[in-house]
Amino acid sequence: MGRVARASATTVGWLPRRNAPSAVNVTHMWVMNPMTMNWQSVRVEMARNRLETTDEPLERISTTCGFNTTDTLNRAFRRTLGTTPAEYRSRFRTVC
Repeated sequence: MGRVARASATTVGWLPRRNAPSAVNVTHMWVMNPMTMNWQSVRVEMARNRLETTDEPLERISTTCGFNTTDTLNRAFRRTLGTTPAEYRSRFRTVC
């Protein structure tokens, strides 16, 4: 628990409150959390790979890669890569 607290720039005592559903501005805390950002970049990378190498629909890719919805995948893609998954697929697809 101490390593998690240090990685997220908080204390062990504050960690449960920081991630509690009742905490004020939980969405902002999750977006700014370095650990969350790391997992998000891993998920985006997984989605990039699937977009380049498969014909899977975006709905399946988003859930397979850990995004709750296609909208969440779209936001993460725009934030990380400056483009949408559909635009990315049309530019970098390697499957015929």
